[in-house]
Amino acid sequence: MQFESNSKDLSIHSLMLQFCNSNMSKDADSFLNITNNEMALRSCENIAKDTVDQSKSIIWKELRYRRITASRIYEVAHCKTPEGTLVEQIIGTLKIRDTDAMERGRRLEVEVLKVFEEVMHIRLQCCGLLLNPDFLVIGASPDAIGEDFVVEIKCPINLKSEKGYITKDQCIRQKFFAQI
Repeated sequence: MQFESNSKDLSIHSLMLQFCNSNMSKDADSFLNITNNEMALRSCENIAKDTVDQSKSIIWKELRYRRITASRIYEVAHCKTPEGTLVEQIIGTLKIRDTDAMERGRRLEVEVLKVFEEVMHIRLQCCGLLLNPDFLVIGASPDAIGEDFVVEIKCPINLKSEKGYITKDQCIRQKFFAQI
């Protein structure tokens, strides 16, 4: 069976509905096989382009819904409870409210990327949601990508929050290293 493959049809919700309405065997392997075919690399590349506006994009929000994103990967890997706020955030029953710090970070992001490009003498490419057909429920939206690296901008609002990102030895904390 071949599903239609526009970007919105590749949301977890749409894929599940299409699968449930199909004549396919209703087991996990069948679901993964069908969705893997639907999320061909070409489709994933189109999604990255279609969602380049990230949080300003409705399709970006739809495609992240019920996916484990890079910003949550460390928490998921270390989670010891089968339910709770992390699960609620992923499945969409708990919405995180924007804080002043989050708004500030989004506001400064473009400026920080420009300074980074100037200082490093490189050109970065903005990108949207990155998906891989082999890992259906995982996605990432780095702030930019270089030729062989990703850029994730953090704009700590004060020294205390800065210490949450960087160790005393000036290394990226594991939680954020996992994100990139």
